[in-house]
Order: sequence, then structure tokens, then C-alpha cells
Amino acid sequence: MTRLLAIAVVVLTACSAQGIALETNRSLTLLAPTDGGTVAMPFSVQWRVDNAALRQQLASGARRLAIFFDRSPMPPGETFHAVADKECRQTPGCPDTAYLTDRDIFVATASSLPLSSFQVDDLPDTRTPHQRKDQHQLTIVVVDASGRRVGEAAFEAEFDISRPPETL
Repeated sequence: MTRLLAIAVVVLTACSAQGIALETNRSLTLLAPTDGGTVAMPFSVQWRVDNAALRQQLASGARRLAIFFDRSPMPPGETFHAVADKECRQTPGCPDTAYLTDRDIFVATASSLPLSSFQVDDLPDTRTPHQRKDQHQLTIVVVDASGRRVGEAAFEAEFDISRPPETL
């Protein structure tokens, strides 16, 4: 029993997370919608760029913000092709703005930094007879001018949309 305990301690010690420095990315602050909040249609996604280098890259057009609703963004280093379906990936010029917009993916450029916003006119109603809330998730990632995701940072909020009651 003592030998088994000693082996377990060695194995668990070998698996410890040494040298990993996890930190929160504070280069952008998502102001609206707030995490856990409720909005009405249409609504604005609002953010503040807190990092001077990112603010300058956005202003110059070298970086843009990709806004994803109700889906995961592409992995770091990947382009929008990673979130496109097979037909789109085989079509020259796809994914384009129309393709992305149809899938509730938007690309925002800097307009009035450091505070910027993006107007959302409509999102699908997710309510069902068993789920009365219209719940959505928003994820913002930084992409370069070619649409390639830069870094691992993702800025997220889960929120509800207030809609008129319907018979479901």
C-alpha cells in the first residue's frame, strides 16, 4: 500500500502545471451586452479597447474584431475558412461578408476608438416550449487584415433577448 501511494505521489507531481502563467487578457473590455444581461432588438455590441498597441492596429486596419453569435470562433492562427462549411471552402471567394453575416458572424473595424460599437438588427429566436428564454452567446476575437485569428484571447458574454411573448 505504501509503494502504491508513493507511485501516485510521483505521478501526480509529474503532472503538475509548472511554468504555466495564466492571465486575463485586458486589451478589450466588452461593455454591452453585459454577461448575464438582457437586451431588446435591435441592440448594440459595445466595447472599449484598453490596449494602446491594439487600438493603433485597429485604427490602421491591420487588425479587426470578429464577432461571433452562438458559435465558437476559429482556433488561433486559423482563418474564417475554419468555420465555413465544405461547399463554401470549395468556392473561390468564400467565405465572404454575406456568407459570414448569414451565420451571425460579423467583422468590425475601428470607427471611434477607444470606444466602439456594432449594431445588431436581428438574431434567431432560440425559445422553445421547454426553453422560454431567448439565450445567446457573444464572442469577440482579434483577426488580422486577412481574417486570420491573432492570439488566443476571446471576449465573451452570455445574454438574453427580451422579445414579445409568443405561443410556443
